[in-house]
Amino acid sequence: MWPGASLGAFAVIGATAFLAASMQMPITVVVLMLEFTRVNQDFLIPVLFAVGGAMLAFQACAKWVPALL
Repeated sequence: MWPGASLGAFAVIGATAFLAASMQMPITVVVLMLEFTRVNQDFLIPVLFAVGGAMLAFQACAKWVPALL
């Protein structure tokens, strides 16, 4: 993320990516994270990259373990 970011920012981004992949609702989770935490728009780009990566990783794992879907 950006230099000087707090450790809590990494926790929020990681939790958002985890929830998006586990619940299979990336847009909903991103919107709820922005609403509940009231962070500024600087978090949007790192969150979208993290959620996109988590969704890609989930889909790649789901090909090998069909029980994930």
